[in-house]
Amino acid sequence: MQVLEKAKRFIKAGEADCIIIKNDEIIRAVKGKGISPLISFYENEPEVLKNAFVIDKVVGKAAAVIITLAGVEKVYGEVISEVALNYLKEQNHLVDYGKKVEIITNLTGDGMCPLEETVIDIEDAEVAYYQLKEKIKELKNI
Repeated sequence: MQVLEKAKRFIKAGEADCIIIKNDEIIRAVKGKGISPLISFYENEPEVLKNAFVIDKVVGKAAAVIITLAGVEKVYGEVISEVALNYLKEQNHLVDYGKKVEIITNLTGDGMCPLEETVIDIEDAEVAYYQLKEKIKELKNI
């Protein structure tokens, strides 16, 4: 699939962090920290994610929760955590990745990403999403 290779090049070149493909065309290519692009799509343009192919720079469990709620069909993570990979497979998503890591680390690299840590043991996507939103509010107030 040529469009996937093009999307991977955009990610590797730093031109985008999250890319949405539908009908073999890139329909969105955005930059944004962490899961913010996915949350924005999910909350403001949910139809963009429904049955889409999402290519993301980093896919942790937090991203996997949004991908599941949004009804995404296929996922490619340049980097994916083991827990996210397992969760996505359990939710019947088609998944591929560039590099699998044990966990997604925080910005300083000395621990787990706080969002991944928030949802790591939550199986219900709606509960996990609520917890993510609460954690994001908390982090913004720090």
